[in-house]
Amino acid sequence: MTRRLALAAAALACALALAPVAHAAQPTTVAVIGDMPYDAAQRAWMPSLVDNINSDADVAATIHVGDIKSGSTTCTDDRFADVRGVFDTFERPLVYTPGDNEWTDCHRANNGGYLPTERLAKVRALFFPQPGTTLGRHPMRVSAQTAP
Repeated sequence: MTRRLALAAAALACALALAPVAHAAQPTTVAVIGDMPYDAAQRAWMPSLVDNINSDADVAATIHVGDIKSGSTTCTDDRFADVRGVFDTFERPLVYTPGDNEWTDCHRANNGGYLPTERLAKVRALFFPQPGTTLGRHPMRVSAQTAP
């Protein structure tokens, strides 16, 4: 529960940061998603979710709060690249914060027996090739942590 509360606070902070100063009285709408795609059914459904978010003109950006796979699915480069491909279909900025399933769970045999730090490096390289820039078709500049 504490993690979810912290993520909700982070999402709120991002939403407030997205609001233009000149229009501070107007609300900013941010779509918040996470814990997906956990399985083939969720992966098949994701393009529809992205289409729904893209078609809502009120949504200024989307935040994915992490866990792009379940704790018992593989941590392969192909799985990560597939999700990145879906992320690239968001029209507006997508802020992605990696979860534990993307790297710390990868040492498990059913996840592929990877070294977690190697998987974290892969996530950073694939999803954050330009630190300080969001994902999505129309990315925006954001503050980035430069040192682990």
